[in-house]
Amino acid sequence: MVRGLSLASLENTATGWSSAPRPAARHDAAVLHLLAAELLDPEVKKESSWLCAFSEWRQVIESDDYWAMFIDAEMEGDFEPTSTVEEIEKIREETLRLVANPLVVIAKDTVTRGEFALCSRALHVFQLAGLPEDHLSDLENDILGPVEDSFEALCAEVHRQCSDNITRDDKSAQTNRLACEQAVARFDTEVEPHLRRILELVGSDSAIGRRTWEAAGRCLYSLAIDWDRPDSDQCC
Repeated sequence: MVRGLSLASLENTATGWSSAPRPAARHDAAVLHLLAAELLDPEVKKESSWLCAFSEWRQVIESDDYWAMFIDAEMEGDFEPTSTVEEIEKIREETLRLVANPLVVIAKDTVTRGEFALCSRALHVFQLAGLPEDHLSDLENDILGPVEDSFEALCAEVHRQCSDNITRDDKSAQTNRLACEQAVARFDTEVEPHLRRILELVGSDSAIGRRTWEAAGRCLYSLAIDWDRPDSDQCC
């Protein structure tokens, strides 16, 4: 039945519940906003839907009244075993991570398929959603971990291609120069575009952005020192 509703009707219903004074209604509105975003905007083309869902959930998480009601319901509900206050506080701390999970799944799937435009839109939502810095960093690592691993492997391969073909004797200058030039060409045509793509996704100030900058710098530096002869400037 939910799938048959339009995005407008889902959001209108959720907006109505959001204005209700009862904490439970605010929670239900947050659930409905997230459902609308997940089911009706899987391509993350309507950024405002996802940001609204995060905003509604932050209000629920920050509402002491809601969590007091949650604790009362737990204590009066004859659940076995009954959750402790500490366990409920832990749930409260982790709720925003759970709310982010549908969008994390979408973003990770797009990375697997190489659809980086959609991944970029998902990451942009996270960056605007007011998430704690450590939470945002964890999400970026989770989503882009395979991309970072692939980049570091590429840097290592380019360096290895150069170093494995360097001969340390005076008679091999021409051969060494060719090996170095080929590695630098791969850096220009493969490493640098890959680096730009990562930085476009997360920015140079992010943890992943800084690590990939450093990996690229180490790769380029290794190419420079692979030829330590006086005429090394001919290749690097």
